Amino acid sequence: MASEKIKPVRYSFKSSGIDSTSRIITKERVDQIVLKPIGIKTPLELTYNDSESLFKTHNNIEDVIQDNLRNLLLTNKGERLGRFDFGASLRSVTFEMMSSENFEQFLMNEILESVNKYLPYIELENFSSEMFNFEPNSIKGIATLIINISYSVSSLSIKEKTLALKLQIGG
Repeated sequence: MASEKIKPVRYSFKSSGIDSTSRIITKERVDQIVLKPIGIKTPLELTYNDSESLFKTHNNIEDVIQDNLRNLLLTNKGERLGRFDFGASLRSVTFEMMSSENFEQFLMNEILESVNKYLPYIELENFSSEMFNFEPNSIKGIATLIINISYSVSSLSIKEKTLALKLQIGG
């Protein structure tokens, strides 16, 4: 047999089977988009939504980061099994500590150390704290400490987010 030259086959993108008009984004198509959950929301809550699993979830990375930061800062060291140094131990603050000159420096150091170790992608920016004395239902010796932290995550272009922590302090 004589060698026959095989003619190359050419395909056109127009014949790929996808109509270019089906790619037009309409409001109806946007409403059909279902965001995938990327983290469990804490505190845990059961959900009755068909698009979620057993517990309520986050669909936004900013919410997941804020939830993780809140959980880290409100966890006492030694509280988490297998990670004895996880947390910031902010709940161990007492009245005696609040009256010292370096109280805010102590809080900032604990927060900074924990965040640098467990959430190094978070850049802490500002810190402030306020203390309120109150006597609900005639219980004395309880104060509320509000800690405000502003942070950014430059790798995700998240700028100037604020987290407020409320701690009940007794002494």
